[in-house]
Amino acid sequence: METSKHHGITMILDFLDEVIRKPTVLIGNSVGSLACVIAAAGTSLPCWGSIKPKRPFAAIVGGSKISSKIGAIESLLEKVDYLLLGGGMIFTFYKAQGLSVGSSLVEEDKLDLATTLLAKAKAKGVSLLLPSDVVIANKFAPDANSQ
Repeated sequence: METSKHHGITMILDFLDEVIRKPTVLIGNSVGSLACVIAAAGTSLPCWGSIKPKRPFAAIVGGSKISSKIGAIESLLEKVDYLLLGGGMIFTFYKAQGLSVGSSLVEEDKLDLATTLLAKAKAKGVSLLLPSDVVIANKFAPDANSQ
């Protein structure tokens, strides 16, 4: 498959190259690859079964809600060494850990799930990584006041 470079992901891959000291690539487009991983979880579908990643193996999942990523996260916890989460879903994980999230989007009905996923990652020896800082803004727009 051809390696794709997506805006935003490219910088993360370059960072991982430096931190892990091994080359990282994005196989196919990010949505297609993620859909393949979800579909192939626990099966022998060619898109996942034929991939024999070098270790350490890391995956990045982002989005606003855990509820739409449950299958992907659970599948990846079975396969990766590092799972980096981003997007709005991080606030549900933060709140599940007892952190203050202000008025950020939180799926209140998924707090127990977030706690379970964190525990599952720890039990499997997977480093589930959340951002260590966030930008706060008064609106979602280029001219927003932020800090």
